[in-house]
Amino acid sequence: MTMQAQAGNGSWSVTSQAEYTQIQPDGTPVRGYKVYYRTGNGQTGSVFVSPESYNPESVRAMIQAAAANTDAIGALSSGG
Repeated sequence: MTMQAQAGNGSWSVTSQAEYTQIQPDGTPVRGYKVYYRTGNGQTGSVFVSPESYNPESVRAMIQAAAANTDAIGALSSGG
């Protein structure tokens, strides 16, 4: 999956993906996919995607929201 898009004022691209099992707080395993991305600012992150949502449109929306937060958090400073 090669995907590039805009996140906030920057861009992002998918760097890799893999099948993944996420463990819920109650111990229940949930199978899905982990999709890793890099923002135009050099920040990296990932999103967990359920099999039902594993399509380009859904993954794009998930990454776009996550990448905007990743860049915003990456830009935080103490102001000093």
